[in-house]
Amino acid sequence: MDRTIARKSVLVLGHIAFVVLFILAWENAFLRTSFGDTAFQVFKWVNNPDWTVEAHRYSAILPQATVKFLRLFNAPLPVLLLIASVAHVLVAYAVFLVCLLWLNAPRSAMAAALAAVLCTRLTFYGPVLEANYLLCYPFLFFGLLERGGKTNTGIQGWIALFCAAACTLLVHPLGWLILLFGVVYLWSLGQLQRKVAVVVCAGLFIAAGTVRLVFPPTVYEQAQYAQLENSFASLGLGTKWASWDFLFGHTFTLTTNYLPALVVFAIVVAMLVLRKNWKSAIVLIAGVLGFLLLALVTFRSGDTAIMMDRAFLPVATLIALPAVFLLWDLRGHRAGMGILLIALVLFVKLRDISFASRPAQEQYSRTEKLLEDMRARSVIKAELSIGELERRSIDVNWPIPYTALLISSMKGPVNSMTVRIDQDSLGLTEETAGPVVGLELEQATSVLDTCYFRLPQTPYIQFPIVSHVP
Repeated sequence: MDRTIARKSVLVLGHIAFVVLFILAWENAFLRTSFGDTAFQVFKWVNNPDWTVEAHRYSAILPQATVKFLRLFNAPLPVLLLIASVAHVLVAYAVFLVCLLWLNAPRSAMAAALAAVLCTRLTFYGPVLEANYLLCYPFLFFGLLERGGKTNTGIQGWIALFCAAACTLLVHPLGWLILLFGVVYLWSLGQLQRKVAVVVCAGLFIAAGTVRLVFPPTVYEQAQYAQLENSFASLGLGTKWASWDFLFGHTFTLTTNYLPALVVFAIVVAMLVLRKNWKSAIVLIAGVLGFLLLALVTFRSGDTAIMMDRAFLPVATLIALPAVFLLWDLRGHRAGMGILLIALVLFVKLRDISFASRPAQEQYSRTEKLLEDMRARSVIKAELSIGELERRSIDVNWPIPYTALLISSMKGPVNSMTVRIDQDSLGLTEETAGPVVGLELEQATSVLDTCYFRLPQTPYIQFPIVSHVP
């Protein structure tokens, strides 16, 4: 196969992947924006006039900007939820197009397309999770290195690198590790001069330290660091590693979510070894296994399924970059086989993402049924026990007040309803429950934008209502 034709074919696959992701984001917009952390953040984007930046993630603000813009024209709530969903895909696609058309870095562009799906499944239905941005922002940085790594980049080049690195460093605390891996790997391939690689790596260390000092870790991040420290201190002896069970289960037994990534990783390593490119093979193996070990240790005690999925998600970037750079150099029938493999991986993973909507759709339907039952009893603000939620097979999670409010308000603010979890069923007092397990709307905002949400100033009613027999 002609190399030019092969490369163009691969890029067409990249475009197709993003088009399919856009369609899935459109079709599942309400599922993607009404549950978990996303529901809480999207609610604030819609309701609050000021801007919301969670945990210093300043470069994750673009989807919020689209919602804020349409909010100026009083766009209906379903439209705002729709744009909030597709905007996340459009950000990744924009990175693909910038690398391809502006930076003239087609390998980084295609790697962004492959990374977008390679380890993605449940995280597609939690678009505000910051790890999703590690599948796109780093490729702006890699694209700049791909374009000018062997030449003197000049002042403008260094400024562009700084801005591209800032996008990643300000979106995830481990972003600098992803960038560092890319620099070292591109150097191992001969894409970067040694002096350039050393300077860039030193700059990344300084930038990461500066970000840490200027923006201290959040409470959640501190808890993860403590977990990491405890895990290394005890070496995990005598304990069960829930993180390993999750990784193994979703590679071989429960699902095959990570199996395509494993296959691509094994093939790339094997090809590098056959080419006797030992340096690149060692960097790839060390980078992937090192990141996996970090995730396994940090989440040793386990977490919710989507948060566990998020922990391993950035590995897709570590595998996609070497895979596409290798594919770009293949010729003849090997290039054709490589294209077929990429096409198969994209098809399988996009299918995985599509099928992963089923549990979310079931939760959405059950929540709608709960709201219908509340409306039938003229209950606007309900308090439910954990037992009642479990009886209805509704996941017990802290953002449920926002899930209920968003779903009910899509038919107009006059239909707004909300629920909260009965703290008595948690066995906690009001003082010890905190703002997570018993979160109410009133704890996040004192004023509702009546253009989208309207709730009466009445107390919550225990639901279901029990009839008292005299």
